[in-house]
Amino acid sequence: MRWACGCGLLLVGGLAQAAPSMALDRVNLWLGGYQPDTRIRLSVDASGGPQGTVIDAERDFGLDRRHPVGRARLDFLLGDHQGFTLDVYRYDNSGARALDRQVVYDGNTYDVAAAIRSRIEIDFASAAWHWWFDAGDRDVVGAGLGAARYRLAVDVAGEASVHGPVGGSIAAASHRSEAAWAPVLTLGWRHAFTRDLRLYADVSGVRKNAGTLQGHIYAGAVGVEYYPWQHLGVGAEYAATRINLDKDGRDYAARLKLRLQGPAAFVRMRF
Repeated sequence: MRWACGCGLLLVGGLAQAAPSMALDRVNLWLGGYQPDTRIRLSVDASGGPQGTVIDAERDFGLDRRHPVGRARLDFLLGDHQGFTLDVYRYDNSGARALDRQVVYDGNTYDVAAAIRSRIEIDFASAAWHWWFDAGDRDVVGAGLGAARYRLAVDVAGEASVHGPVGGSIAAASHRSEAAWAPVLTLGWRHAFTRDLRLYADVSGVRKNAGTLQGHIYAGAVGVEYYPWQHLGVGAEYAATRINLDKDGRDYAARLKLRLQGPAAFVRMRF
């Protein structure tokens, strides 16, 4: 009996000491987003070739360069040095542009009026398994490997009217939507000043070189999190994302380059 009690005390003591680094939480939920400075370049070629008409989406489509991006992330540990991360965000931006100009052709003057409406959506979700390694009493570094799903949708509609010796009107609309899966690699670093005040940095990359929707997505962020309450806190970071996607179809080719860069804020919950 004494031997059993002694073994039990040793086991309890070992479990009490087996705890994750103070730079990590058992469960951590992020809810928020950022309002980045955006750059969008879209190239479309109806012949399916490598070249096409380059569209400045902010200028030609009237998209907002400061459009907010919502994001949610869930981190939880399984054991003390391994865990799982689910990260989801969505870029959804729409705009409209009106054009009114005169065109002189063959001695005749034409008044051309046009209205263009557009919408670009990018949905991104990734799930990765993480390994965390102690890099000191207050630091951990980690690597993750998993899969990501991304979807690109572009809608453009417009009407144009021509007034002159030969007038008329025309309307057109286009919708393209594609989705793909790709492997994702993540790297991370966490430093704890205290258990309630921590600094972190994350980078991730997604690359796919096969299929009709190809491309790569790179992201990085540096931030700080603070917990004035035991389970509720706030986080602030500076984040940058680069998205390059190529869609090769039988009758057309499209290329999208999207840059998001700016400050972000999150409500943080830990358990």
